[in-house]
Amino acid sequence: LNEVWINALLSSPKTHLINMTSNVINTFIRPLEVGLGSRLGSKLMENPAKIAAMRAQGREAVTVFAGLFRYLDDVMTYTKLAFKNEDTVISGRGGRTKIDTPAKAVGGKLGAVIRTPTRFLNAEDEFFKQINGRAKLYQLAVKDAIEQGKSIDTVVGTNIRTRKAITEFEAHVANFERRWMDESNTVITHPDAMKYMEEATFTQNLHGISKNIQDLVNKYPILKQAMPFVRTPFNLF
Repeated sequence: LNEVWINALLSSPKTHLINMTSNVINTFIRPLEVGLGSRLGSKLMENPAKIAAMRAQGREAVTVFAGLFRYLDDVMTYTKLAFKNEDTVISGRGGRTKIDTPAKAVGGKLGAVIRTPTRFLNAEDEFFKQINGRAKLYQLAVKDAIEQGKSIDTVVGTNIRTRKAITEFEAHVANFERRWMDESNTVITHPDAMKYMEEATFTQNLHGISKNIQDLVNKYPILKQAMPFVRTPFNLF
């Protein structure tokens, strides 16, 4: 009953337009806000340590922004996979989504048709989770390479696919990213990157009163007829 009800609510194209728009705004405004804030804030401060910290935040925001366009091929590949499998990819199987109903409650072809709206919603969120999670992981990798003094001039190998030289800096970034992915190289495991991508798509853990309400609704599923989207902090409609 809940699966049919929630998918009916999500069947309007306007709903998906709002979801995509909010994700786009959150994806691009967050690093822009930090970057501009760090530049303005550093000019208003007199403490050298605070000025250095603000400028570092600004550089990290620029790196995140650059990372948003770095992995578009992978992002599109895994978004299509999430749509096909009706499941998340970068968060792992059964990862958090805006819909807290049991997956595939209605079986067969009928169930696949009924779940078409949530299939699109989850694929939309997968795209933005992929792009934000990988961008944040790239920023963390670049920061780590800088802190360890890796050189951008020292060549340590050659990329087999592109036949371009790989510098010590690039190799460190690639190894850092690989270290914080699972064995399939699809699921991000770094806590900061996971938090960043979940906040960007409004799928983070709830706390306090909202968490208690979520637990109550999940314990008594009939309440989803009145509160179908407890996790989502904005109106999808």
